[in-house]
Amino acid sequence: MHGSRPLVVFTALSWEERFILGLKRLVSEHRPDSVILFQYGREKERTGPNWHEAAKVCQEVGCTMRPIELPYAQPIDSWRAIHAVVEEISRIGVTVLLDISTMPREATWTALFLLQRAGVWTRYAYHMPRSYGAWLSRDPKTPRLALKLSGQMRFGAKTVLCVLTGFDRERTHQLIRTFDPSVVLLGVQTGSQFGNRERNSGSFGESERLRKEGYKVNCFPVDAYSDDHGFGAIAREIQTYAENENILMASLGPKLSSVALYRVQRRYLRTGLVYTPSGEYNSDYSRGIGKTITGEMPWMESK
Repeated sequence: MHGSRPLVVFTALSWEERFILGLKRLVSEHRPDSVILFQYGREKERTGPNWHEAAKVCQEVGCTMRPIELPYAQPIDSWRAIHAVVEEISRIGVTVLLDISTMPREATWTALFLLQRAGVWTRYAYHMPRSYGAWLSRDPKTPRLALKLSGQMRFGAKTVLCVLTGFDRERTHQLIRTFDPSVVLLGVQTGSQFGNRERNSGSFGESERLRKEGYKVNCFPVDAYSDDHGFGAIAREIQTYAENENILMASLGPKLSSVALYRVQRRYLRTGLVYTPSGEYNSDYSRGIGKTITGEMPWMESK
């Protein structure tokens, strides 16, 4: 409930069917005053139909839609664009509903950081798809630290890399190749949803290969669909290293794990969040829409 405060939905334009079905669901259930639509220029050709449909959905219920361009390859410019929006809306006292379903994790972390810093009442929503495609992404690019959330690295300290694994194992390899950690913590998603056991089973086998290459590896179960989205499990794994090692964390599994990692980083400020861009995403990334999971960011609990 957003009471007397205007409600603003933050979402990211996607070609996926669940983007437009999810927007329709949120607009119908919550009747927002406005929708902030983050969009990436590199995807305009295949997101065009959903852009026009989103404008129609907003017009039908009388809420405004405001597109905001985010340069995918220029994180500083993206950060500034999100900052400008948050700064503007924070002056009028609003509630933000952050739809992370099709939002890159880097943008999700930036939005959460800026909304928390501005004291904006924030809820999040995630629409599960009905199913995923045969592959999701490929051609991973150089990982980059999240702006303002990159931690405080100690000179000469060892590096611990915590990766919440997903179906694209090459992105995990890219992280390890880039940072060459002394310890690798692999968080493996539990459950059988979306064929998870079969598609993610290689993560445990991967740990044996990494050990043979000289890495110290610890696999641990994490459930992004639990009430805390894996926050407790992740925090327990990294607290052993939090005082003396440099800790980097990446979310490659279900998007809800990015909310958990953000909360971990805010508890352990010396840790850093890492985003690994992909060069290509499957046009058949997902199909349909399933359950919508919502929650409230804990910084508002005392208000």
